[in-house]
Amino acid sequence: MKKSKHIILLIAFLISVNSSFADMYSLTQPSDYTGDSIIGAPLKSVEQSNDIYKSSSKNSGTMPPLKKLRLKYRSKYKKFFTDPVQNQFLEPIEENEAIESDLSVQEASENLTEKKEKKAWFRKNKKEKEVSDDNEKEVSSSGETETAEKKLTVEKGNTEEQDRVLMDCEKMDYDNENAVITAHGNVSITMPAQGVTLYAQDVVFDKVANTIKANNKVLIKKGDLEVVGDYIFIDLNEENALISRPISNFNQMEITAKEANMHEGTITQTDGSILFKNSSPFFFRSGKRGPKLERMLTKKEDTLSEDLQEGRYKVKVTKMVINSEKEHDSFLIQKATIYKDGKKFITLPRTKFYTNKNHDYAEGDFIEIGSKRDAGVYLGPGVVFKLPKGSALKAVPFVSYKDEIGFGGLLRFNSGTNETYLIYGSQKDKFIGRGIQELDDNLRLEYATNDYMDEWFLGRARPKYGISLVYDKSYSNKDFLGETRDLTFRHKVSGGYYKDIEEDKYYKELNGTGKETTRFKYMAQINQTLWDKKNEEDLTWFRLSLIGQLSSALYGTGDTQVVARVGPMLHTQYKRWMQDIGYFQSAFQDDTPMPVYDAYRYGSSNAYIRETIKLNKMLALSWFGSVTLSNDTYTNKMFQECAFYVSIGPDDLRLNIGYDVVRANVYFMVDVGLDPKGTEVQYDKLEIKNPDKLGKKKDNEPKEEPLYRHNKKAPILKNAVVEEITT
Repeated sequence: MKKSKHIILLIAFLISVNSSFADMYSLTQPSDYTGDSIIGAPLKSVEQSNDIYKSSSKNSGTMPPLKKLRLKYRSKYKKFFTDPVQNQFLEPIEENEAIESDLSVQEASENLTEKKEKKAWFRKNKKEKEVSDDNEKEVSSSGETETAEKKLTVEKGNTEEQDRVLMDCEKMDYDNENAVITAHGNVSITMPAQGVTLYAQDVVFDKVANTIKANNKVLIKKGDLEVVGDYIFIDLNEENALISRPISNFNQMEITAKEANMHEGTITQTDGSILFKNSSPFFFRSGKRGPKLERMLTKKEDTLSEDLQEGRYKVKVTKMVINSEKEHDSFLIQKATIYKDGKKFITLPRTKFYTNKNHDYAEGDFIEIGSKRDAGVYLGPGVVFKLPKGSALKAVPFVSYKDEIGFGGLLRFNSGTNETYLIYGSQKDKFIGRGIQELDDNLRLEYATNDYMDEWFLGRARPKYGISLVYDKSYSNKDFLGETRDLTFRHKVSGGYYKDIEEDKYYKELNGTGKETTRFKYMAQINQTLWDKKNEEDLTWFRLSLIGQLSSALYGTGDTQVVARVGPMLHTQYKRWMQDIGYFQSAFQDDTPMPVYDAYRYGSSNAYIRETIKLNKMLALSWFGSVTLSNDTYTNKMFQECAFYVSIGPDDLRLNIGYDVVRANVYFMVDVGLDPKGTEVQYDKLEIKNPDKLGKKKDNEPKEEPLYRHNKKAPILKNAVVEEITT
């Protein structure tokens, strides 16, 4: 026992020292004269590091609610947080401008202020001169061609500013008799009411018919959308446009068509294709369990992305509708057929996907298959309902099997900062649910009932119900002990309320108490890479690390639990065989009042193994196990974790089917990591509604700025005169 205490104290000391250094030095202020920190942090927050050590937080582009509140409060009371010493350098002197003359700081500031005033006067007078010059220009009414630049304002029946059409060109003819304007040379026509600008070399504007015809290098812009075509006809009465052979570029896609029609914010194109020009990988993982084959080195030809880029697979869609609304974007695909090497491979049914403006999630009206321990394997159709603030709710009535056929349903809620689901199965007559709400960058709320909660390196645990506030942050120091020998540190502080399950099928020896109490817990892990050698060409990888872990919990009953572990971890790969092997020597003292939920299960001597072998491009087998080598666990069993998985599909699009022996659960999971670059999708008809709003939302979120203004470097004083010295 004395030896165990020494191990606990040693690991706790190492972890607490790194934690203190990381938090303390991350608050160091920059030097007033150089703009740099005097002392750098030995560990950087992963948000500032290239080496991302991910936590289990929901990855989102939407600002969490408490962060919004925090930034609004900071902005409102910004003057109380601003460093006055830094301000006297930052305010009057332009960024990165050095003072080289023999002037005092005060004189230099006055000179710079005068310089700014002169610049402002010059810009004002230049603008007035340009306006005056424009007013002096006259448009010829005799039908003659003018060689000077011409500008013309045409009203659409009234004098409202937004209803005017503004034309600019190099040469212009005006036919008074027929009221036709012909413009040549770098013509631009702006329609403020529609937010549209047209560019071409030759344009004919018929004032009587109220139409515009343009050809020769035609370009039409609306927001970020740009459409290039051979010819365009615009009817200002109906506010629509017809474009011949358009090519549009937006959101990293090039869209071509035989013909396009623009009317009331909708673009309708026929007989065309969509080409993904840039690299924009799409990642999706339906569950946290299962093999992480993305860690395996693989050849590019083993991926579906490579097949799509090389044209081995072709996709043809009967109809596509992309709709951008105020708070949601949706994508409808009707009858998508995939061809492989010129032959029909599969036809997919009608599917509609929904997401928010940041594209933080994707929900679809498609059949869903899954499994839960107390609900069994389920299968059912799904329908998505759009909710306020860019959120969505999917409902799935299903048929399930768990020892017998049953019925039930699933509700899953998604927003930019929340993901929650609730399942009911008739076989056990039980509700199962779990969710996470992001509150701030490193702060979240976790909750569950009759489902597994993430206890990090202590595995997953299932309470009757539980809710917890979690602070989770990671740090890293790249090349700490040399090249590729990185140091990472992560710690997690949580406080919550839980109830223990009365009985568990696998852990009968634990004798569940059914107690409910509070729990405050601190967990930390430090990981030092000792050796890392990778050869992506030969598909070989060898990495050796040393890991220290600490978990300390205090319960509302006064009981405590302390676990400290240390040991090596080895990651290897040879060709298509990958494995992770680790060993932990542990010291623990466990008096938890909720044994079924969170009793320590791995003993004082524990080894874990993860084996994966790819049989070919489309099939991989995996086994995960955790083996207790000491006879000091509650279950007195050797295997504390044991699961088997079959992965079907290429590396970037896989279906994982698994069975967890310990939790008696079947898993169905989908892993997607596709890069559509180079992929071409052919379509018969494409509709894009409100294309200028796609992926955009009203920018009403507070801006994130540093507490002190040291984001801008203060000027470097190269030569200064001190006028007064007082002691």
